[in-house]
Amino acid sequence: TMQIVLLSGGSGKRLWPLSNNARSKQFLPLLEKVDGTMESMVQRVVRQTQEANLTTDITLATNASQLDIITNQLGDTVSVVTEPERRDTFPAIALAAS
Repeated sequence: TMQIVLLSGGSGKRLWPLSNNARSKQFLPLLEKVDGTMESMVQRVVRQTQEANLTTDITLATNASQLDIITNQLGDTVSVVTEPERRDTFPAIALAAS
């Protein structure tokens, strides 16, 4: 089966002051769902992937400091691998692949 790896370790600089090191843009509830409630970008991507039945095997690669917010937003719907510190894209992909 296909495994999807989502990279979610950004520092949140692009939407400052809404986002920052503690709350990156992918976790802000900026997107409206059909029922009128709001969801974050990471919640939307995971929901759409699951609704499209692409796979049940989603791994989210992130920084250890973001683990709590991921758990709060996604529960146990995805596997999570954490980097001890930010190291850019390739190390995150290699960690998720291992």
